[in-house]
Amino acid sequence: MQFEWTPAMSVGYAEIDQDHQRLVEIINEIYAPSLSTDSLRNLLLKTLAKLIDYTEFHFRREEKILEEHNYPYLEQHKAIHADLEQQVRDILERVEKDDAHNFDMQVMMEIMTFLRGWLFNHIDDEDMAYVNYIT
Repeated sequence: MQFEWTPAMSVGYAEIDQDHQRLVEIINEIYAPSLSTDSLRNLLLKTLAKLIDYTEFHFRREEKILEEHNYPYLEQHKAIHADLEQQVRDILERVEKDDAHNFDMQVMMEIMTFLRGWLFNHIDDEDMAYVNYIT
């Protein structure tokens, strides 16, 4: 099931909001229920690689903005970013190692559930904590 960006997810900083919207778009690229298992696995591999690249870009931009605004919890926020980046890399590695015959919709749904939670929880819990420092 695809999901949408909502105004409630806005941190009030245009570049960060645009990045978050792009992350939602990338995660939504994974949703393709009509594909065969092999095609779905290949789509997931490609999309996870894109997600990792864009996440790294976004996190560095966000960290720079937070540094410019003297966010007092920047180091903790960076550590959370590093952990999230590693979690997505771990998922990619898991899918790469999985035999295509062992890959199924249950695995796909687990990954989608994780990614949705990862993005929304991070925005809702961690990113909303810096809103008063950057707006």
